[in-house]
Amino acid sequence: MTARGWALVGLLAAAPRAAAEPSIEPPADPDRRVPVSFDATGHLKSFAVATFPYDSPILPADPTGQGFVDGRLTLSLDVGEVFHFEIAHAITAFLGGSGNPLGTGGLSTGVGLTAPEALPLTWTAFDEDGPFHLRGRTDRLVFVVHGPKIDVAVGRQPVSFGNGRFFTPLDLVSPFTPATIDTEYKPGVDAVRVDVFPTFSSSITAVAAFSGDEGWTGGWTERDVTVALHGQGTVGVTDLGAMYAFVEGDHVVGVTVASGVGPVGLFGDVAVTVPREDLEDDPFVRAVVGLDGRPSSTTMVSGELYVQSFGSVRATDLLDTLSGERARRGEIWLAGLAYLGLTVSQEITPLVSVSLTTLTNLTEPSSLIVPGLSWSVAANADVLAGAYIPVGTRPENRTPTLDNLLPVAFRSEFGTYPASAYLQVRAYF
Repeated sequence: MTARGWALVGLLAAAPRAAAEPSIEPPADPDRRVPVSFDATGHLKSFAVATFPYDSPILPADPTGQGFVDGRLTLSLDVGEVFHFEIAHAITAFLGGSGNPLGTGGLSTGVGLTAPEALPLTWTAFDEDGPFHLRGRTDRLVFVVHGPKIDVAVGRQPVSFGNGRFFTPLDLVSPFTPATIDTEYKPGVDAVRVDVFPTFSSSITAVAAFSGDEGWTGGWTERDVTVALHGQGTVGVTDLGAMYAFVEGDHVVGVTVASGVGPVGLFGDVAVTVPREDLEDDPFVRAVVGLDGRPSSTTMVSGELYVQSFGSVRATDLLDTLSGERARRGEIWLAGLAYLGLTVSQEITPLVSVSLTTLTNLTEPSSLIVPGLSWSVAANADVLAGAYIPVGTRPENRTPTLDNLLPVAFRSEFGTYPASAYLQVRAYF
């Protein structure tokens, strides 16, 4: 308060007190209402995916193709600054082969993906193994209440942790694979999430998400629920975080960091997993360190180095890793010991950009080369095209033995994949 203000307070205190009068409050405004907003958005996406096999004992002899059309409608309702409700339903049509949106060799379009459901909200039409298949899923159905320094969200929602782009050791709930083309919408999981904000630069998140094979009537066990506790704070320009998770009976402890040095961003995630007793596995470590930056206003570069201590050093052991429980439930996607991911994006014009991404298994070695093109044809429409080109030694026929009954000898990880190409057209409203 200014000196003039304090002087005025002193004069009022010294003046004779008048008889007390009842305080008069302004009448409530009868026209005042809690603001309510409603919004409807969505998209329509189409994919064409072609697979070009090589002479392989494990792949079809002829090229194959699949088409996907994905429509999504999202409705949201906000009541003041306290309540938010969101519901989204997606319908995906598959043409050509199985309705599985995963292509050969791990390639995934990213549309039509599902996740475990406590409340079944997915429907299908036509024969899933036939030439045409239709699937619908309510992918978001979440109620959010905002309070002083706390948010509570209940329902179907995306859950993500960690800073990795290609490799995500801390993203333990329905993670994307590095070969997913479209990662715009992560499949929602049925979860309860609480976010607490003790200070302006810190947060604590607790999540309990359903991860079982059967719905809410299936008789849950502790392995059907993934529980995570994550805390994060900022010191200067550095974000530090720690995490504990209980996943399928495993205990996972992790740390995450993100910082910057000048124009270069630095980040890293480390996760240590202690498997449940019946798996009889040793504890293992998954870790990623990376950087990203802009050498120019039109160029972006990102790189990551990833290691997983349980990975296979020899290509002949790849199948053992990929046939395990963790690969089946989508927790792991890669089978080797160490990987390098690099991507360069270049803006050619304000409407056209190109990119080149490489994923390399450093211990075999083999690589997956991914060129891409993006063209903004309108304010709300894009065309994307790209390819997945494997580089590595191909599998070979072999004579089964008593120790190994497989008729195929694997020589490299990415060398087992066929070449694939895709074309995507997407529009938003």
